Amino acid sequence: MRALPLLVLGGVLAAQARAPQTQAPTPAVTRAQQRATDDVQEACRKFLLEPHAFTGTCTFHTGREDTDTTVAYRGAWHDRVALFEMDEHSVLTNGERQLVRVRNRAWTLPQGDAPDCPLEPRVLAAHLPHATIKSCEATSHADRPAMRVHAVWTGVQAGELAVKAAVPHGRYQALLENMPALQKRIPDRVVVDAAICFDPATKALLAATLRIALLDETELPADQAPTTAPVGLPPLTRVSLADVAFDFTVQQPAKVPMPELDGTLRTMLGLPPR
Repeated sequence: MRALPLLVLGGVLAAQARAPQTQAPTPAVTRAQQRATDDVQEACRKFLLEPHAFTGTCTFHTGREDTDTTVAYRGAWHDRVALFEMDEHSVLTNGERQLVRVRNRAWTLPQGDAPDCPLEPRVLAAHLPHATIKSCEATSHADRPAMRVHAVWTGVQAGELAVKAAVPHGRYQALLENMPALQKRIPDRVVVDAAICFDPATKALLAATLRIALLDETELPADQAPTTAPVGLPPLTRVSLADVAFDFTVQQPAKVPMPELDGTLRTMLGLPPR
């Protein structure tokens, strides 16, 4: 399998246009963005503590391919135990302990054939304090008012978040694993950002899309429209060599029920007896 081309950028001098005085953010905008930042941080802190379920997708492609590939997955979290399901596989995790099963067969220790969860929402929530909130906007979710923020990770934090994600494709998985090194060598060609939707009244996390992309050196021609970006994320201004989008929607726990953990399973997962 061919590795992704890792091109080394030469020095590029970019002229920065001086922003007109009228474009400076107003105090009202600054306050709104700070409020949205505080609220989304609180929503993620709550999410890490409360039982929840989620449904998600992982979509990936490269500039050399004309089609996208999307895989669906779902999961839940309750009382220290995470559940992840994809295709016929189910995985239970508590810390370093893990159990797997295929369809409705018995739970066993890992056999080496279970997929990794593309993106556990708890990972994104835990990494949000390291992001910069670039913008916020009013939106809706399930026909109810909501807020959406654009969060951006850079530097070491971008690489650390990228390696916590997974793609069921060898070349894309290699890209994620190389993100820390790429972020050091060519930081202006690495994009790690997310659109995060939350309820500002209840401070509840509702949905999110995480994008991880490796860009070419080439700027898009002036007469070429940018590729459509995921909802809530800005279009990429350079040609994309590879990019992955992880989408998830928070669900009520009953949407993805946790299996009954009997005494044997609790022992295997390192949980105290009931």
